[in-house]
Amino acid sequence: MPRRKTIHTCETCGKEFFASERLPPEPPRRFCSHRCSEVQIPLLERFLEHVSPEPNTGCWIWTGALNHGDHGYGVTNRSGERQMVYAHRAAWELFRGPIPEGLAVLHNCPYGDLRCCVNPDHLFLGTLGDNNRDTIRKGRNIRGEASHLARLTSTEVLEIRRCHADGEMIFSLARRFGVSHAHIGRIVTRQKWKHLD
Repeated sequence: MPRRKTIHTCETCGKEFFASERLPPEPPRRFCSHRCSEVQIPLLERFLEHVSPEPNTGCWIWTGALNHGDHGYGVTNRSGERQMVYAHRAAWELFRGPIPEGLAVLHNCPYGDLRCCVNPDHLFLGTLGDNNRDTIRKGRNIRGEASHLARLTSTEVLEIRRCHADGEMIFSLARRFGVSHAHIGRIVTRQKWKHLD
């Protein structure tokens, strides 16, 4: 069943615009575009709309969009920009000031590492080297078959490389091991499973 469209008036520019009724019913749309909403709603207020404090840990849980490609870090955008930034970096900028060039914002939650935490008291600045060491210390750099996403074992990867070196074609190896030919290509060129010789 198609949704009914209603006419709204933008609170910023006064332009009339159509918007579909939402299910479940929500308050009426106030702005015709994201840009107009940014004029009326300050960045801090928009940011805090997506924060849910966790009373037991002190973490501020980001309830907005998550970047699943980076394992659940929150993402948001700054006023007037379309490019997304990590929510914990935005939190640092809002509450602590600019991030010096070349530094990363790292998590230091007292009750365990929580990537969607944006509490500025649980964040600290560090170099990219500090970030890499922190990642290793927290066990985030899981490689090979220890990863829950791994579809092959170390033994199979070494077998794939040996067979390819002996002349077996990538498509044949892909069929035999049940993975894509692109995945086999990345294994034999050592773009994947780099830690194995």
